[in-house]
Amino acid sequence: ILSCKNGLTKQSVRNLNVHEHISYSLLNEAGIPTPKFGVAKTPEEAAKFAAELNTKDIVLKAQVLAGGRGKGHFKDSSVSGVKMCET
Repeated sequence: ILSCKNGLTKQSVRNLNVHEHISYSLLNEAGIPTPKFGVAKTPEEAAKFAAELNTKDIVLKAQVLAGGRGKGHFKDSSVSGVKMCET
């Protein structure tokens, strides 16, 4: 909610919802730098991508279009959908 000079408030409206990896792809196509990223549907795919990055630390994020931060979670888990991992 945004406040205006006259004391009224205005609710912001989201007109486009895309997953984070889609927005990163669009930014890259426009020449805007982004963090390295990949999409994995299995633990094996995530491990393979981490190996390709040649780093021991990665962040895994559950991607959902739920309208806000903290809404996503991993399958069989009710905790946050952001995990710091060490490979």
